[in-house]
Amino acid sequence: DEVTVHVTYREPDLAMHLPISQFVFAINDIGQGISTEGGQQSECDTSNNLLICPFEGFRLAEYDTVTHHMCYGDEYTVGEHTYTETGEYTDTLLNRFGCDSIVTSRLFVHSISVDLGPDQRYCSRDYVPVTLNAGEAAIYEWQDGSAGQTFLVDEHGGKFFVKVYDDYGCSDSDSVTVTIIQNPELYITQDPEDFCATVSAVLTAHVNTPDATFLWSTGEITPSIAVTEPGYYSVTADNDGCTATDNI
Repeated sequence: DEVTVHVTYREPDLAMHLPISQFVFAINDIGQGISTEGGQQSECDTSNNLLICPFEGFRLAEYDTVTHHMCYGDEYTVGEHTYTETGEYTDTLLNRFGCDSIVTSRLFVHSISVDLGPDQRYCSRDYVPVTLNAGEAAIYEWQDGSAGQTFLVDEHGGKFFVKVYDDYGCSDSDSVTVTIIQNPELYITQDPEDFCATVSAVLTAHVNTPDATFLWSTGEITPSIAVTEPGYYSVTADNDGCTATDNI
């Protein structure tokens, strides 16, 4: 667009600032609004030196609308004001001509969250592969570099981590530990295999989990017990809540 500007000035004013190579005017968005006495004055270029011209110019009230997206927890500053919440904010600043610059900020605050749930414990005998779900997101980064929404936990378990991003680069992360506890492999031996009524036999529970505890049908809690009566005996081995039972 073109704007025609008519300037009236007094000869003494012009003579004071010769040579004048260019007049620079600040025109508002309406294209009008001559400054009143004592109002804003135009800026001019006099021999490559910026001076304030002595004549009246056009007052500029610049209007600008800015849309800004940011993540929750960030700050957006306009002039002396800082904003942290979604909303529309108007600030009046001074531009380089000394005129009002009215800025309208349309601020959108985004957030994303991910929750893999609490830590989980399973016994190996009953374990069915667990699927971790990170929910809706634009980008996924799992601990092994995979990039899907879900992650399948095999029979080994472990600690799993995911970081998610939305379309605006906002992120959140979470981790979860899936513990798979081994059920004991248990069997009982008898020594000797045959014994007389007046002689005792030793029953021993064998497991592959060294920290297992034992409970016999006789109430005893040691790995081995001595028996003098023929009959039916059983033992339960407990490895951190995961059990196995055998009998003889």
